[in-house]
Order: sequence, then structure tokens, then C-alpha cells
Amino acid sequence: MRFHTRYFDYEIGSADKDLAGAALKKHMQTMKYIQGLGEPVVTVHTGLNLQLPVREELIIANLSRLVEYASKLGIVVCLENL
Repeated sequence: MRFHTRYFDYEIGSADKDLAGAALKKHMQTMKYIQGLGEPVVTVHTGLNLQLPVREELIIANLSRLVEYASKLGIVVCLENL
């Protein structure tokens, strides 16, 4: 089983830093929950909600943090769309 974090309301690259931080936290919680279940691979998305403005630098920064965190849990993060 593979996992997808298809969270329309949790945009890790949100132009609002507080919302981006909350989204990163939500994604990190998900990594912890799926650790040891199925394949150690999760697909993440960004830019799913076209009504939420994003900042590319926040996408890159938060995706990097998420990859680093997931790696410590033995999980590979894949980006489906940007």
C-alpha cells in the first residue's frame, strides 16, 4: 500500500507562513502515523487548491524539511505536482 497526502487545505507552500507551518506539521504527523505501514513511500502534493496562493520558496523550504524528517523515519517522499 502506498500513501498520498492529498490535503487541499494544508498547503505546505501557502503564502501565509502560519498556514504553511500548520500544513508542514500536519504532513509530519502523517509521516509518523504511516511509519511501518505498507511501503515506506508517500506522495505529497502542492498547489492542489487553486484558491490558496503559494510561495515557491516556502514550497521548497517546507518540502526539504519534510523530506529530512521522513527520511529519519525511513520514509521516501515523492512530489507529484508542483
